[in-house]
Amino acid sequence: YSAFMRLTSLRAVTALAVSLGASLLAAQSQKPSITLDEFLSTTDITNARLSPDGSSAVIATEAPDWKNNVFRDDLWLWTPAAGLRPLTHSGSEENPKWSPDGKWIAFVSDRDLASDSVDSDNPNADKPDRLWIIPVTGGEALPLYAQKLDVHAFAWSADSKAIYFSTTSPLSQAQKEQQKAEWKDVVRWREQNRGDLLLRIEIAPALAHAIEIPHASKVAMAGESENIMPPLPVYSSTLTTSDLAMEDIVPSPDGKTLSFVTGPVHHRTEDPANFEIFLVSTSGGKATQITHNQALETQVHWGVDNNTLYFLVQAAGGSLEGPYQDVQGRLYRMDTASGKITRLGSAFAGSWDRFTLLPDGREIALGLKGTQTQVYLVDGDKATELLGLAGTYAGIESSAGSNAILVRYSTFNKATQLYLAADPLHPGQIKQLTDFNPVFAQRAQPEYEPYAWKSDDGRTIEGMLIFPPGKKDAKHLRMLTLIHGGPADADGNRFGADWYDWAAYAADNGWLVFRPNYRGSSGYGDDFMLEIAPHLVSKPGHDLLTLERSLHLHRV
Repeated sequence: YSAFMRLTSLRAVTALAVSLGASLLAAQSQKPSITLDEFLSTTDITNARLSPDGSSAVIATEAPDWKNNVFRDDLWLWTPAAGLRPLTHSGSEENPKWSPDGKWIAFVSDRDLASDSVDSDNPNADKPDRLWIIPVTGGEALPLYAQKLDVHAFAWSADSKAIYFSTTSPLSQAQKEQQKAEWKDVVRWREQNRGDLLLRIEIAPALAHAIEIPHASKVAMAGESENIMPPLPVYSSTLTTSDLAMEDIVPSPDGKTLSFVTGPVHHRTEDPANFEIFLVSTSGGKATQITHNQALETQVHWGVDNNTLYFLVQAAGGSLEGPYQDVQGRLYRMDTASGKITRLGSAFAGSWDRFTLLPDGREIALGLKGTQTQVYLVDGDKATELLGLAGTYAGIESSAGSNAILVRYSTFNKATQLYLAADPLHPGQIKQLTDFNPVFAQRAQPEYEPYAWKSDDGRTIEGMLIFPPGKKDAKHLRMLTLIHGGPADADGNRFGADWYDWAAYAADNGWLVFRPNYRGSSGYGDDFMLEIAPHLVSKPGHDLLTLERSLHLHRV
């Protein structure tokens, strides 16, 4: 969703939530009930990266800006000495990444440049998402180029001297005019019809150019012929091209090879063959496709030997074992020399979500099982659960120079915060780095518990029962059943507060809320997910109907 669409949807849910709350008495509690404005003004942690030495973290957040009808995307820096402080201020920064030497942070932003001109034919056109860079020690951020090129993915070179990034192949002025004519009176459904370039841009000269000649791009394009291709960024070179989009770029530890994952140019998931892993030399040349399967590969990591790739296929993203299936998230390891692929952690009965590699090569992953996501040590087929806190871990990150890991952690009543674990094998011993959304701890909180029942075919189904504050043992409460989307998803013991996830607000206003993980949900095994095929509606429907009877007999 775009920010506008999300805010529009949020307001629609707001109207519904207000009508629900008005029809019931406020929950009795020593703490006041949270207001609708407070509930929907939540700051989300969208990304976090650990510094190369493991001592600091850069954090990306998103929060609604009601006055300007947008969502703000900001960056923050946490250091042991200064704690948490703002790093950027424009409200449009995303996807921060540390340079390997720890001196710089690169990010993507649609900030305006003085050289930008408004498209008279399309004044509401999206602004380009360019690459920017800021010194960790402080100072102003600078753009690495001025051309109107959107960054699809980027990564630092191993020596911190350059950044690799992908962008759509640019059009000449004549090609732009032709495209406008072709799409003049039709719905723009597939106008993105060309692939990507993979570029390398040198940091030092690009920054010097940005400081000395801030409007160079405007000068360079002044005499451009309509049939001449527009210039690429100054101090950049093209490494390779693709007919597809490049959505993830990862350099090998020795800096000699780049891996990237492709995706459809129209950014709509329709054909698994569009999602494959490629390799290319950092000196440039033709890219080599190394996977050919019916799966959607993501989160590629290089092993310390420079010859092994680790990656994830998310839940309902297919599998490498045969035809496309909506099974649980799976972990894989690939030997790039032989092409051999090994499935990892297959003994785990739940769904793998994210993972990271420690400096010594050990794999730490997040696994969803039932209503909780915990941290696991993955070794071959085995997966050992590490002693953590009850609830949900998310967004795990590590660094090449430290055993420390970053994790996000939450429970249903505990807002998501970022934590640092000095020992990755003890995720229960964590240091809190952020304190966003403190208002939730100051307000009356619903109570909750997992609840399991038998469906009409004997299958055990589980979900989360959420009670109004202080009414866990009350009877005859009005009930809302809120089902998750997907269906390859699951509701559990984790925090959520937005236009889509408003169960806590409904419970705070007197409703008993049930969030069932019906057939097709992740976290309960592959068979559980696959049992909805071809019964996409009837299987979940029967699970929900038997739930109503079970609650009537046992709880309500």
